[in-house]
Amino acid sequence: MRLLVLYGPPASGKLTVAEELARITGFRVFHNHVTRDIVRMFMDPEDARFQSLVNKYRFDIMERAAKERVRGLIFTFVYARGRPDHDFIRSLVRRVEKHGGKVDFVRIHCDEKELMRRVGNGSRERHGKIKTRAKLRYVLGEKDLTKPIPFVDSFDVDTGRVQPKTAALMIKRHYRLQPPSSALAKL
Repeated sequence: MRLLVLYGPPASGKLTVAEELARITGFRVFHNHVTRDIVRMFMDPEDARFQSLVNKYRFDIMERAAKERVRGLIFTFVYARGRPDHDFIRSLVRRVEKHGGKVDFVRIHCDEKELMRRVGNGSRERHGKIKTRAKLRYVLGEKDLTKPIPFVDSFDVDTGRVQPKTAALMIKRHYRLQPPSSALAKL
């Protein structure tokens, strides 16, 4: 399995780029909010056990995908520099590689002015994402969400400078991703 981890701050365009990338590669999108939404159905996000249960579901799903030889998966992730995210990334890579998979990283980013412009988009509400400038400013002030992961190689994409379709094509080219054979005839 090929796992692409698209990471960056809220409102940087991770899901939008992931959806475009899925369209041109045939990879499946694993939006990070899916697991959070499941756990939130029966546990308060402020509960100390919340994130560990979210991570358990994420690991289980991605490890199963690697075992089943799913061709490709695109995972979106808000990375906060330091622990516990460093531990999460290391464990994720170990679990996928244990089953013959490969993990590649893409840092999705744009400047803060662009983040603030995007945070109010209506599409963010349907996914329960941060949707106010005040909340985004608070989150950006609390954690370091804009830096690259220091111990992995990441391909950088500035979504303030390129459109989502262009970003997806850049990632596809950089990582030499091929569409499934049935999709080749459509290109």
